[in-house]
Amino acid sequence: NVVLFDSQITRQARQRINMQSSLRKAVANQELDLHVQPQVSTHSGDVVGGEVLLRWMHSGQAQRSPADFIPVLESSGMIVDVGLWVIRTSCEYLRNMLDQGLWTPDMQMAVNISPKQFHDPQLIKSLEHSLKSYDIRPDMLTLEVTETLLIDDFESVVDKMKKIRNMGTRFAIDDFGTGFSSLEQLRLIPFTELKIDRSFVHNAADNKASQAILESSISLAKRLSIKCVAEGVETQEDWDLVAGLGCDTV
Repeated sequence: NVVLFDSQITRQARQRINMQSSLRKAVANQELDLHVQPQVSTHSGDVVGGEVLLRWMHSGQAQRSPADFIPVLESSGMIVDVGLWVIRTSCEYLRNMLDQGLWTPDMQMAVNISPKQFHDPQLIKSLEHSLKSYDIRPDMLTLEVTETLLIDDFESVVDKMKKIRNMGTRFAIDDFGTGFSSLEQLRLIPFTELKIDRSFVHNAADNKASQAILESSISLAKRLSIKCVAEGVETQEDWDLVAGLGCDTV
C-alpha cells in the first residue's frame, strides 16, 4: 500500500475537534443567540415576517461564521438539541413581540430545520409543546428545509411533513435550485413557500442565465399558488429585478 500524508489533514481534524469542544461549552454557557432577518413584501414594502438566524458570540472572540460552526453541529449530532432550542426560543421571541405589538398574527417566522433534526423522533412532540407553551398559532411558524432532505427515504419524509402541515405549521423549500430534487418530488411535497437561493440573485442584473432561472422559479411558485421569496436582496437593483419579475417577498 501507498499512504500519502498531508499535514493539512491533521490541522483540519484538530480544528474540528477544538470547535466541537468550544461549541459544547458555548451551548452550556448560553453563547448561542438568535437574530431575526426581516422578510419584506415587494408589493407594499412592509415587513411581513422574518427568518431566524443562529449566531455564536464566542466569548472573548469575534462572532463566528455560521458556515464554520453549523456543519460541526450537524456532524457531531448537537444540531438536534440546538435545533429544538431554536424552535422553542423562536416561539418565545414571537410571544414577546406579539405582546409588545411588534408582530402581528398574520406575519410568519421562518426557522431552518436540518435533515438530522427533521428525522428526530421527538420533533413533532417538541414542536407542539413549544407552540402550546407560548400560545403561538401553528400557522405563524414556517419550517425551512433544503432539497437534500428529500434524497433519503422520500416517502417517510413526505409523510412526516404532511403530519406537521396538518398541525397548521408551514413548510418552505430553502435554497431552491441548488439541490437535486426532481419536479416530480416537489409536486408531492406539502410546502407553502419557495425560497430562491441568493446565488441566483447576486449580480443577476448582469447575468442572463441567472435572470432566466429567477424568472422560471418565480413563475413556478405562482403556478403552484405558493409564496416566492428571494434571498440576498441587498441593493435597489436587486429589488427592482426580483420585484419586476413578480417575486412576492425578499
